[in-house]
Amino acid sequence: MAPKGSPKKNGKGVDDADIQSKINEIISEGGGGAGGAGVKMEVDYSATVEEKIPQAKKLAAQNKLDDALEMLLALEKQTRTGADMHSTSKVLVAIVQICFEVRL
Repeated sequence: MAPKGSPKKNGKGVDDADIQSKINEIISEGGGGAGGAGVKMEVDYSATVEEKIPQAKKLAAQNKLDDALEMLLALEKQTRTGADMHSTSKVLVAIVQICFEVRL
């Protein structure tokens, strides 16, 4: 058992904090894409994303995974078609995290 206060390790011996740090780095850099060239988004969904992701995580915690994923997939489509790639990446990361947490 790990000492209290030490970083949590996943099943492959990787720190969860390292994984989250890498995810945040990828999101902030925009994933690499076209050599760092920014694409202007048509609509900014960041406020909606910040509201909906916690709601979806709460639903998943209440064993309502289908409802949570349905909400996030609809939001992903909105953000993708609105060309808001930063919000799209946040939604996709949240989907993967929720699925991982329930071990799908």
